Amino acid sequence: FQKGKTMREKNVREINLTKENICFTNKISVEDNVIAAECTLLFDVDKYFGTTTKKDNTWISFDVCWTPNGSVHAEYRLRSFDDCCKCLVDWRLTEEEQEIILDKMEEYCMQETGKTLQELWDSYEAE
Repeated sequence: FQKGKTMREKNVREINLTKENICFTNKISVEDNVIAAECTLLFDVDKYFGTTTKKDNTWISFDVCWTPNGSVHAEYRLRSFDDCCKCLVDWRLTEEEQEIILDKMEEYCMQETGKTLQELWDSYEAE
């Protein structure tokens, strides 16, 4: 892969994303007209994304974004130990995955900020 290259996903999904196998790891941030958060995926990411992280000595950084219209989208970065982003992939979520991530993101936002996603967005817009 070329450094910083953006790719379209292969849509593999041998494993399903569930509420139990996704969690948020860092602070929620408001940036570029979205609320963003990094997720940890608690399953074999290669079977989900169709990557070869074990063989390539790389790992996945999975980010999700909420937009003010209430939709969510995701992307992942394939990273290496030299702190290089090998590629950035826009990951198309299924409707069920969107619902799961939205529910989890709402819970996490409330836990971290005491606000819903919409309330956090509204407070950011008011600044």
